Amino acid sequence: MLHLSIGFALAVAGAAATLISAFLYGFDNARWLLLVHSGLITIGMLFVILSIVNYDK
Repeated sequence: MLHLSIGFALAVAGAAATLISAFLYGFDNARWLLLVHSGLITIGMLFVILSIVNYDK
């Protein structure tokens, strides 16, 4: 359950950080915003997958 919680927390943090940063910086450097967003979502989903894989063990 810990991996699942961390995974979803990272996914939500990625979405929130992207939204807040976009409005703070006036949507400048959109490539960087999408890179950070995609990176946090990817790492979060890897933790979710890890929690599913380790559930059977």
